[in-house]
Amino acid sequence: MISRTGILLTLAAVALLLLPTSCADATSSYNEYASQLDENGKAVYDSLSVFESSQSPVLDLRAGFPRVVLYATEEEAKDAAVRTVNDALAAKYLSDPYGIWLWNLPTKSVEVKPDITAVKIEGDQKTYCTVVSASFSLSVPEKYQDKVPEVLEAVKDAAKTFGGSDSDKAKAIAKHLSGITKEDEEGAVSDIYDALVKRSSSSFGIAAAYTYLAAQNGLEAITAKGAFYGSSDKGSACCWNLVHTEGAWYAVDASKGHIMVGSSTSVGSTPFISAYSPDLDMKDPNDLDAPDLNRTAYPYPDETPFLEKHGAFILVALMVAIVVASLFYGARKGYA
Repeated sequence: MISRTGILLTLAAVALLLLPTSCADATSSYNEYASQLDENGKAVYDSLSVFESSQSPVLDLRAGFPRVVLYATEEEAKDAAVRTVNDALAAKYLSDPYGIWLWNLPTKSVEVKPDITAVKIEGDQKTYCTVVSASFSLSVPEKYQDKVPEVLEAVKDAAKTFGGSDSDKAKAIAKHLSGITKEDEEGAVSDIYDALVKRSSSSFGIAAAYTYLAAQNGLEAITAKGAFYGSSDKGSACCWNLVHTEGAWYAVDASKGHIMVGSSTSVGSTPFISAYSPDLDMKDPNDLDAPDLNRTAYPYPDETPFLEKHGAFILVALMVAIVVASLFYGARKGYA
């Protein structure tokens, strides 16, 4: 039998010989979702950088899998490749929603075609399968087929700049996206264009727009997808945002007016963690997890206007003062 070291060296050699595309840059910086991907997932994620320059309505992509993983059957290898691509696509959609080719993901499956090869290890009687690369095509939503450049430019033009601290930006972006909520028709999902340009969107587009505006303003934010329950046992599909600042994650749902809340923050009669249930699956499942929220809400200073905050107390104090003054005056007049 070949030694463990020999097996590793053999696999490395196989990877170098079979890998048709370059590996992901080991020094690349990945966001909260992309950091959950394995080496192959990150290679797929990096292949999506073509979004930055392409204006084609259809993208045919191929990503090499630099990490060699052995599977007992070809079916297992195929399933793993599909899952890896779905993980990477979801990570991109939830953290960098500008790519118009991703806007179909919540409603449309992506066909993944893995390139699988057989591997035989010296001294081992079994033949294994490994994924060398995966090919897949992405297309823009049908309503944008003939106007990709215009849609992308309109989204860029709609971006706003917000000043102040990260917490100031988090609040300002949420307020900018408030008051535009609508319900999606069955089988359709709003997107970033609906929220930023048309100013009418479901929580899907609003959350995507929030993530995009956050990135444009140097604020770390991602999208969470799942269900909103509130006080009901029947959840409704929705998206919201997670914002990272001062070492903690806070939740924002601009469609419902929740800004920088924590897991224990009350949403109606229930805490946020009970009202919102993350499920990051798109049309196809993935293995991503949303980060844990800070227990309490972000400690914004009290911005309630002085009169609104203390008006009732001041009014009572004035009434008491008038009554006391009247009694005092009456007593003095009676004494006189």
